[in-house]
Amino acid sequence: MDLKKIALIATFVVMTVTAAAQALPEQAVRFIETAFPERSVLMVNSKVGYDVVLDDFTKLEFTATGRWIEMDAEDEGNIPDTAVPEEMLKRIRKVFPDNKIKKIEWSRITGGYDVELSGDVELEFDSAYQLTDINK
Repeated sequence: MDLKKIALIATFVVMTVTAAAQALPEQAVRFIETAFPERSVLMVNSKVGYDVVLDDFTKLEFTATGRWIEMDAEDEGNIPDTAVPEEMLKRIRKVFPDNKIKKIEWSRITGGYDVELSGDVELEFDSAYQLTDINK
């Protein structure tokens, strides 16, 4: 493949990723920029809300207004502390200081959160970020 084709493909990929990120609501864009500052958006799929894949294959799900619903790190990845609500993070680090946060899911019904940590630990939080259950 010649250099012109490679440059053209690279330009297309950058434009596609930029266009995908611009399709997100402002709240979702701000969240990604703040919580995942070293990542870029690889793909956006919008049906009812938005499904986003970052360049490390972390999957994010947002409502139509841009509120995050789910964060899921793939394989050896982890959800960065910057993405976790502060009160929830304090409680996780107090009880499980060395575990990585693998997944967080927000319940639209209860407003609570299900959290998966490394080491097969599952936590449940209420809407005020109070730890309500631990499953090992």
